Amino acid sequence: MTGAAVPVTKVNVYSWHSCMDRGFPEDRRQAHREAPQQASSISSARGTLGKYRHLLMIVQPTTGIDDDGTQQNFGTFFGEIDVYAAP
Repeated sequence: MTGAAVPVTKVNVYSWHSCMDRGFPEDRRQAHREAPQQASSISSARGTLGKYRHLLMIVQPTTGIDDDGTQQNFGTFFGEIDVYAAP
C-alpha cells in the first residue's frame, strides 16, 4: 500500500439545497432561494484533527417539511469538499 497518514488541520464542505425553500413561510422563501449554498468547517483549537490516511464521510438526506405538512427527503449536492493537511 502506498501513502501515509498525514496531519489533517481542517475540513470544509460546501453544498447546495435549492429545493429547501419548500416548507418555509412565504416571507422567508425568497431570501432562502437567493442563498441556497451552505458551508460547514471542522477544525480544532489544537491545530490538528489527527493523522489520517483516508476519510470516510457518512451522508444523510436533507429533510424538510413540504407545503402540505408532510416530511420530505431532499438530495444534497456537494459542490466541494476541501481537506487541509499540515505541511
